[in-house]
Amino acid sequence: AWLGALDEAGKANGWKIVMVTKTGCPIADVTVYAAATEVKNDAYLQCDEWRPNALAYVNSLQPAMVVLPMLTRRTVVGMGYDGSTAAWQRGLGATIDVARTSGAKVLVVGDVPKTKGDSVPGCVGSHRNDLRVCANSRADAVKTARLLPVAATAVEHGATYYDVSNWFCTQEICPVVIGGIVVFRDEHHITDTFARYRAPNMAEAIRAAFATR
Repeated sequence: AWLGALDEAGKANGWKIVMVTKTGCPIADVTVYAAATEVKNDAYLQCDEWRPNALAYVNSLQPAMVVLPMLTRRTVVGMGYDGSTAAWQRGLGATIDVARTSGAKVLVVGDVPKTKGDSVPGCVGSHRNDLRVCANSRADAVKTARLLPVAATAVEHGATYYDVSNWFCTQEICPVVIGGIVVFRDEHHITDTFARYRAPNMAEAIRAAFATR
């Protein structure tokens, strides 16, 4: 979902961007349920098989930086939401350690705030005169209790962590339209237009990561 922001940031700064991704597969070393299947207890084992190969390929490119977008709200197999924070920490730490073996800097992009759970474009279409109906409160959208430990893990493993919450939210709410742009294309994914709108912010985060020792 962040490809648009990375693409525009790369064009503006002379950075070559290579995307390595698998649908619904987090780069942190955790086993999650397959989001694409209707079988609720189906572990996404293809993701676990893909991840080490993807990291090996990334390292073979000898990148200057590896950007790891996160979405830690995904359920880890065998764990509830509250009990899976430690698993996300371990999994992220393991991935960062592998990514850094190439000598690359690592930037961890924090979770996108949570929507209210309904279809954002549908809500916008039905409430054009009062978009506050579609917004989520920052307290419900930003899962601070999960983000802070994950951020600490990123730093402990030598990565730069960037919290994107303020790209989406005021101190009180997370609106669904910013700068005249619809933020989400469904319940979870940001629109490409909004991603590209945030390209200057993404470039700032990348430059900050490059500046670290």
